Amino acid sequence: MSKIFISIETDNAAFNSPGESARILRKIAADLEHHDPRSQFDKTTLKLLDFNGNACGFVVVTNDDDEDSPGGD
Repeated sequence: MSKIFISIETDNAAFNSPGESARILRKIAADLEHHDPRSQFDKTTLKLLDFNGNACGFVVVTNDDDEDSPGGD
């Protein structure tokens, strides 16, 4: 079973605009739609950018065997 961890920092100026969080979540959904959980990679990290192009977080997709995953399971 895979796990998905999402971290978004909303302190950037782009988040003063309504809908920025929703825009980023839609982008995450689109990226994950193309992610193959059966791929040979144990961990996939997606960098998140706000509307202004600034880094504002990340998404990590891990498998059960990944002990270094965020969240500390």
